[in-house]
Amino acid sequence: MSAATNLGILFALASLGLLFSVRRLTRLGRLKFAYAVGWGMIGLLGLLAPAVALAIDWLEQSLDLPIGTLLLFIGIVFLITLSMQLSISVSGLSRQLVEVAERVAELEHSSNKDGAKFDSTQD
Repeated sequence: MSAATNLGILFALASLGLLFSVRRLTRLGRLKFAYAVGWGMIGLLGLLAPAVALAIDWLEQSLDLPIGTLLLFIGIVFLITLSMQLSISVSGLSRQLVEVAERVAELEHSSNKDGAKFDSTQD
């Protein structure tokens, strides 16, 4: 078997592990559904690894690049894409946090006007 075929089999097995992990984490409530869908799609794409391995083998021969360099490039592109998606999510959460803090400040201000004491740290 060629290196690309072995790589395809390895990716397919890793993808199955990813799909089972995503399913388990989602059922336990440790992974939100929106993220589970994204990771599930990545896992399903990984199951196509044997076909992708053939494409990588073709690219390796066409570009005259070692397979390690090509896989490193693909991995870096994936990580940059993932970082961008997580940055977008964090930005949205940051905006929500600012809105909540402003609402709490308004409540504290209005309760101080009425003479009542409002403690935002109470449960």
